[in-house]
Amino acid sequence: MAALLLLSISFPNVYAQPSTAQPLDSIRYNGTVLVRGEEAPSSFHLIEAVNYVVDVMAEIGDMGYYPLEEGNITYNAVLVNGTNVTFVLKDLSNVSRPANGTDNLTGYALVGPFLVKASSDKILQISILSKRRPTVELLEAKVDGEAVAMIRGSESRGSWVSSLDGWIFEVNWTNEGDLSEVLVFKNNTILSFNGIIKPLASEVELEGPVDPYTYTKLAIQDGKVSLLAYGSSVNLTVTNRLPIREFLGIYALSDRKYLVRVDRVGSSTYTILSQDRCDTCIVDGLTFVSDPSFSLDIGLDAPSEGIGGTSIEVSVDPGDASNLTLLLPGGRSVFLRNKGFKYLLKVGLPLPKTEIVVPIYLTGFSSDGIYGIEREMKILKAYDIRLLNRSRVFLVGGRGDLHILALNVGPTPLSLIEARLNLTTKRGDVLSLKFPLSIQLQGNESQRILLPLSLPVGDYRGTLEIYVEDSSGEVHTISLGDISVVSTSENPLNALIAISPDLPSVGDRVEIKVTFTTMVPISKILIAVNSSDELEPVNDTSKLVKDLPEGSTRELTFTFRAASVGPAVVKVVIYYSIEGEASERIYTKEIKIPIGGISGRALVEISKRQVYVGEQVRLKIRVEDLSGNVTVEFPAKMSILEAKGRIRGNSVEFVAPGEIEVVGSFSERGVYTIPTYISVNGSLLIPSNTVTVKVEGKSGQESLEKSLRSRLADLRRRFKTLKEASGGLDPQVKEKMSEIEGMLEEAKRLINLASYGKASEILNRAEAEISSLEEYTYSSLDELMNSLIYFLIGVGMTSAILLAIRLRRRPEHGS
Repeated sequence: MAALLLLSISFPNVYAQPSTAQPLDSIRYNGTVLVRGEEAPSSFHLIEAVNYVVDVMAEIGDMGYYPLEEGNITYNAVLVNGTNVTFVLKDLSNVSRPANGTDNLTGYALVGPFLVKASSDKILQISILSKRRPTVELLEAKVDGEAVAMIRGSESRGSWVSSLDGWIFEVNWTNEGDLSEVLVFKNNTILSFNGIIKPLASEVELEGPVDPYTYTKLAIQDGKVSLLAYGSSVNLTVTNRLPIREFLGIYALSDRKYLVRVDRVGSSTYTILSQDRCDTCIVDGLTFVSDPSFSLDIGLDAPSEGIGGTSIEVSVDPGDASNLTLLLPGGRSVFLRNKGFKYLLKVGLPLPKTEIVVPIYLTGFSSDGIYGIEREMKILKAYDIRLLNRSRVFLVGGRGDLHILALNVGPTPLSLIEARLNLTTKRGDVLSLKFPLSIQLQGNESQRILLPLSLPVGDYRGTLEIYVEDSSGEVHTISLGDISVVSTSENPLNALIAISPDLPSVGDRVEIKVTFTTMVPISKILIAVNSSDELEPVNDTSKLVKDLPEGSTRELTFTFRAASVGPAVVKVVIYYSIEGEASERIYTKEIKIPIGGISGRALVEISKRQVYVGEQVRLKIRVEDLSGNVTVEFPAKMSILEAKGRIRGNSVEFVAPGEIEVVGSFSERGVYTIPTYISVNGSLLIPSNTVTVKVEGKSGQESLEKSLRSRLADLRRRFKTLKEASGGLDPQVKEKMSEIEGMLEEAKRLINLASYGKASEILNRAEAEISSLEEYTYSSLDELMNSLIYFLIGVGMTSAILLAIRLRRRPEHGS
């Protein structure tokens, strides 16, 4: 197709010069006609359309050379071999010698884009037209004489060549592609040429391709230069219906063939003129006068109805019009020239969302006036794209699917080639997601399509566009607007389980109340409560709920009987479906219910009943009136940070009778009962009381960090006091103090790195070491203080004895 790049097509001027049959200052018309332009009275109907030009390039046969109807400097013929077509340039030009040249044996010939310098029988130099223009200033020039010009800043002399109607300026060149000649016409138009070769031969075949030619041959004979150049070959399709899209092919009629090109040439605004609206009117400066007696013998044949997305045949007979403009459904205009035959066009219909009636306009132009025909056509809905999700699409955990149903109710196949989801966030950010599709739908067929989505948590609004290609190759766009997408956290469902009574005994009636809340609409909900053998069901252990709207809460109660002593395990399983998801989801929650059966007392005390996630809470648990190994289990979401007992996961062991202190924190918000259960020697012990802790939803990491930093500050304070108190002690104590100081620095570093678990372990070790040194240091200081006191007492007694002796001797030295 590269050969065709220089064959440009523009939208032609359809208005021919008026004949004497109509006024020179106006154009007469009849019927409903199309006029290109938009400067018209506001009451007129305007239509925007994409323009296509059908260019009949040549009448051809099965084999041989055929001239182009409108050749140019690049190509003027085609070589046909079946469906293989090669564009060709054939040219012949006389060698013309400069009028004032000193060498009368040398002249120039311009053949196609090539400028050839030649003698009478030899080609001396070949150059090709350049797209670049050098800076040229013509200083003086004389027709049939010399000229002087500044070319690229240097003065150069040129000679007049009459056949070229201009002056040739030669430029010294050595490398292929260098500037070799400049041709300045009388009207100051400038062409420049780049040198190719200096062959000094009568016949030259240029080696290799010379853009845009793959083969070039030049020869000189009898003072004339001939050119034969071939462009690229293309294998074309043969059709008897011209498509309204970019096309190059062979249009075959019953007894003739034509090389035809269809080009898209921008868009235009058309004004619809009709006699009931306009007797005399002006559009874009042209005056149009209605003449009911005027007509042209043009014909338009189109079906009265068609299925959207399919193709129809439209026949246009040019009659006695010089050219025609056809306006088709879907906003497409087609320009046709009268070539003496009817045009049969293959027209793809748009895809309407509902059944519509559209007009087809044909306007014929001649030197006597313009004449228009209008036809109406009903377009039936053929393809349908439906969003199976509701108006709000929920993505749980940021992931989900758009469910689309594509239906083809027409007779011809179609292809779904791409989907695009354009979303806008609440902040105004725009996201565009593309989904390549390769789905073929035959006539009267449907298919469900899943478009996988993965989006950050948030609310989005947008539109979905589906690109559909019909059987003619035309692409249509179907838009589904106002789609709401809600991306939520991973768990959209949350359940709370309440037990009544809190601490049942064997034989008690136990009610398990399940309260669940959903952040998204859910349906087909099955709630099942399964228990271990310690509980026996009294009624149904499963219940069905049809659906639950977004943000709603539902409460269900299940009844059991406490059958035996021990921690009964209750597992709540909720099966549910989220709209738009194909698979079923499952939510599970498990609790333990202590069922009492042994004597003894267990008392629970707590420092706080309302804390934040990650905040520390202190507990005391005392077991009395029995002896043995005690195991206290705490909720699964509670982490045990410290305990005066043996820690095993989320439980603590100690020996009864006795008391333990526990420091812990919670990782998730909720309401927790402490302890989960207490067992002595493997048997359940019902505590005299339980405590309930409400955990608020603060960032667990933030609270834990705050707690660790507070603990680090407390240990630093104790360390500083200890360091001051142990200044005079032995070197071993000082060495241990240095180790503790390193531990505190390492704990600080780990907290800064958010490595809270390791930081907590180091702080535990540091606290143990500080406590041990505090005991050692302060006991050593006590012994030192006692010695000092004894010393001071001893010194005091000695001084008192000496003083008494002196006082006793004093009278002897009296008078």
